[in-house]
Parts: sequence; structure tokens; C-alpha cells
Amino acid sequence: MVGWGLALLGGVDNGLAQGTAGAYRFEVDPDASEALYRVREELVGVTLPGDAVGRTDYISGAAVFDEQGRIVTELSEVRVNLATLQSDRPQRDNYVRYNTLETARWQDAILVPVEVQGLPWPLPEEGSVPVTIVGDLTIKDLTRRVEWTGTATFEPGAMRIEARTEFTFAEFNLQQPRVPLVLSVEDLIRLEANIRFRQVN
Repeated sequence: MVGWGLALLGGVDNGLAQGTAGAYRFEVDPDASEALYRVREELVGVTLPGDAVGRTDYISGAAVFDEQGRIVTELSEVRVNLATLQSDRPQRDNYVRYNTLETARWQDAILVPVEVQGLPWPLPEEGSVPVTIVGDLTIKDLTRRVEWTGTATFEPGAMRIEARTEFTFAEFNLQQPRVPLVLSVEDLIRLEANIRFRQVN
């Protein structure tokens, strides 16, 4: 479930080239990005509860900013391929894929950012700042506005976003995993995204 994560970015005068029509476009670097979910579960034969963690690096998308540093929503989205999520238990992955997320019908989670709070503009070429990303997250056939909190770290021509959010299964009409080895599953999904965006214009 992911997620994902996240679209934010920017680029500007201080060494970052300005794109056409006053737009600054950043694309996801899939070779340097990851999204994951965490759900607390209790397993048969295991004394203490632990986190089920599913990861994927199948992430794509872009974010575009105007000259004032505002996100251009209609040109921005980040997609995470939910069918590629993998944890340490294939039985769990199959249940999540076929029952919870129904990836045969809805393969991607999609985040459309509408606001990035705390992002300096023009963007620096080094350092990091806390940020809050507000966006419309679609999982299966349901879209809800969610808030991600985290950090933006800068480098020349690129930016890395590490952010997280959480919600209950019910908020996205998701079925909690029920498999023989699982005694209980907490009704809270925590999503984390670690995404590198590189400037392309």
C-alpha cells in the first residue's frame, strides 16, 4: 500500500536550470528510490508483535513547479506499482496483492501533490529542511487527501524526499490480511517513501 510517496521538488536560479515556460520539472529516479508499508502484526509462534514490511522500487512519475515554487498539480504525480511489493513472507504478499489491494484491477497507488510546505524557493544545492506534503492519494478506486511529513535533502540538480504518513485500513476500504500464521493485524498502515527527484529541465 503504499506508498509512496511523494512528489515534491523544485529547482531554480542558483545553479539549477530554468525549464521552458517558467516550469521546473523533476522526475523520479527509480534506481535511487523506494516505497514501503509497515503494519504491526502478531504471528503464531512468535512471542512479541512485529512489523510486516513490504517494499518496492517500482516508482515512476514527476513533479512540476512554477516560477513561484508552487506545484503544478495537473502535471505532477507519483506512481507506485503495488503488484511488486515484497515482504519476507510470500504468503502475506499473495494475500495483500490479491485480496487487500486487488492489483489485478488496480496496479498502482497514485499520489498527486497539491502543496509542499516548508520547501525553500529558490532551492538550495545542499542541506536539508523539514517539509509537509499535502496530496491526493488513490489506492484502488478511492482517493483521499493525505498529509506526509518528512525531510527534503538537496544536491545540485536533484532533491531527495523522505516522508511518511499513516491511515487505517477502513479509510481506503482495504481488507486486513487474514492468513493462518497471523494471529492479529493492527488497523493502521504506515507508509514511507524515500524518493530521489532529478531535474530534467
